[in-house]
Amino acid sequence: MVSGPNIPAILSPGSATTVVNNIVTGSYIFQLLVIDSIGLTDVDTVSVLAKAAIQQTFTAQPANSTTELTMYQTANNGNYSDPASPESAAVAWTSGGGFFNARGIIKFDLSTIPSNSTIVSAKLTLFSNPTPLNGNGINANFGSNNAMYIQRITSTWNSATVWQNQPAADAATQISIPHTSLSVLDLVDVDVKDMISAMIMTNNNYGFMLRLQNEVIFNSRIFCSSRYADAAKRPKLVIVYQ
Repeated sequence: MVSGPNIPAILSPGSATTVVNNIVTGSYIFQLLVIDSIGLTDVDTVSVLAKAAIQQTFTAQPANSTTELTMYQTANNGNYSDPASPESAAVAWTSGGGFFNARGIIKFDLSTIPSNSTIVSAKLTLFSNPTPLNGNGINANFGSNNAMYIQRITSTWNSATVWQNQPAADAATQISIPHTSLSVLDLVDVDVKDMISAMIMTNNNYGFMLRLQNEVIFNSRIFCSSRYADAAKRPKLVIVYQ
């Protein structure tokens, strides 16, 4: 390399062709020196202008998503899911004297993002449901320990049997959301870059799971789903990629 904004890695400097890595934006001049069998030499140079990759922004805030649901497990082992619910719930409560758990699944359609894309940023926003159907029916957030996880689901799931056959989730990239005593608290621009990068790189998008960290009764975190009446409060995902 004769000149440039940084020092790139020339993988095979003694070969007729080579790969050059770690190029940054800017102008480079590279030089090729050839020597023949009797020691004669010649030199040529080439100029390379490296431009910044074009960034694209993907925004999803769907209505009536068919890949979103709240799943329940009740005390009498009555496992079921509700894909038509206007809320996505992470709840441990009682109903009719019995205990029940609820976990939410949210999956966005990422099929328009090329699999070789580099994810620059990915932000997930969830809005608290001001008119919750679960929990105490008054507060979206309730309890003494309503800390929760947002997890990347890593295996297929069936909406009819999703609780009995729980999909696997990646604990390494899960996001811990701390406890809140606020009745309503939107989760705005949660950084899910690592999760989205894994979904795109592996071409395996099974969605996110919302669940309490400790599913002890009388704790809740309840958010609006894609079926919530106010479109502005539906789950939102913004991805910047190149």
